[in-house]
Amino acid sequence: MTSVALRYDTACCIVGAVVLAVLLTGFFFLNGSETRARIIRISGDVSIERDGLSLAPITGRVLHSSDSIITGEGSFVEIAYDRSLKNVVRIGADAHVVLENDVVTKKTTIFIDKGDLLLKLNGLKKGSTFQVRTPIAIAGVRGTCFGVALQGKEAVITDFDSRIFVKGISEDSTEMDHELLLRGGWKVIVKQFEKSFRFEQITPAERGAWLLWKDQIDAMPREPVFNSSCLINFIAVMAAFLARCSLAMASTVGSLAWPVLVLIFVAYAGITVNLRKVLA
Repeated sequence: MTSVALRYDTACCIVGAVVLAVLLTGFFFLNGSETRARIIRISGDVSIERDGLSLAPITGRVLHSSDSIITGEGSFVEIAYDRSLKNVVRIGADAHVVLENDVVTKKTTIFIDKGDLLLKLNGLKKGSTFQVRTPIAIAGVRGTCFGVALQGKEAVITDFDSRIFVKGISEDSTEMDHELLLRGGWKVIVKQFEKSFRFEQITPAERGAWLLWKDQIDAMPREPVFNSSCLINFIAVMAAFLARCSLAMASTVGSLAWPVLVLIFVAYAGITVNLRKVLA
């Protein structure tokens, strides 16, 4: 009877370890890619360059920091930093953009030296900023919507809703001290290396185009958001179950059961995390 009970407990231990491994795999893969930049819509000629390699620009592709995105004439690509589409960037035609962050952080930046961008930012945390850097000017916002377009030696920065800050870039590529606060409904034209700015109100056509794009993004289907709290609670229950099974294992294979189990899961976690990076 005792040997049967030990075999039963050992079997429970194996089952528990397998279930926990599967749960941890889901946690590492889903939680890690939940808020990373990814392509949500694409049209025309678009290319992505990463570490000297060219990647296929397909919907759903997860992007990395330092990825270069190039669009051709009449083309565009849209990138979301979350599955709920709160933070979205549209890269317009004939543009060159470098993602300096692939996740939204306390200070998220994106660099553009050709073309134009539209941004819809509604998911920034308090105290966070999202900046667009150009060779002519820097524009940043603490949570709303604006656009940046490069036209020769001028940068046109448009504030559709809320307030954004704008700084010029000097000849030594450093930020100028003067910071401009731009109100919604206005745009500012910044000339290269000049401290003076020119202001214009946005036209009804410009605002209409902006609202049309915003409505299109809002109407796109959202992917189900991964609920990590449920998984964490379930893992806690499974951990308790595994602890009981490990005690049974100790009675079967001796006092080395716990150290061996810990080493196995440490190795498993390391493999899973690195595999996720490779597959992304």
